[in-house]
Amino acid sequence: MTTAVQAQTDAAVHWNWAKRAGFRFAFVYLLLNCLPSMGTVSLAAGVPGGDYIAKPFEAMWRAVLPWVATRVFGVTGAAATFIENNGSGDTTLNYVEVFCWLVFSGIVATVWTALDRRRPKYSVLYDWLYLIVRYTLAFTMLAYGLAKVIPMQMPAPGPGRLIEPLGDFSPMGVLWTFMGVSPAYEIFCGLAETSGGVLLLFRRTAIAGAW
Repeated sequence: MTTAVQAQTDAAVHWNWAKRAGFRFAFVYLLLNCLPSMGTVSLAAGVPGGDYIAKPFEAMWRAVLPWVATRVFGVTGAAATFIENNGSGDTTLNYVEVFCWLVFSGIVATVWTALDRRRPKYSVLYDWLYLIVRYTLAFTMLAYGLAKVIPMQMPAPGPGRLIEPLGDFSPMGVLWTFMGVSPAYEIFCGLAETSGGVLLLFRRTAIAGAW
């Protein structure tokens, strides 16, 4: 009996190799996703230091991504160029950015694994990562949800959009136009998004907010 209890205790204390390696990768990748939003949220909330998070991070990737797009994927022209204030997260460089984050996370996780093989688990880092991801997602959902409730995020399409051939629309353009001509639906989606953001703010309701 004692041996069985001890085995269960050791299993609870020690993560297996796959879980530790997966956590290292996920920690880096999720942090890369959260950093830009953390800077934006801190600026919107009036917390000092937002610029020191968002701007250097954005500047670094703006220098790297066009080079990767051109040299690795053979992308040229407008697709390999940043367009200021276009408001789109559905560009070629956005997908290249995800690729770079995956590669970077894999490299960091590999080095981390080599240097920290004997650590049995990452309970503290897990708790911090859970908190960062939860609040980043919550504030992002609140910001975008309220912009739909008002509604402001997806305005009614203008004359230029109405005469544009559907085949020229980007996937994001199709969604924006559909939502823009359906203000009631936009408000409904905003209420659902805002509700999820509010639920994520509290530990006991976080799972419901994530769903």
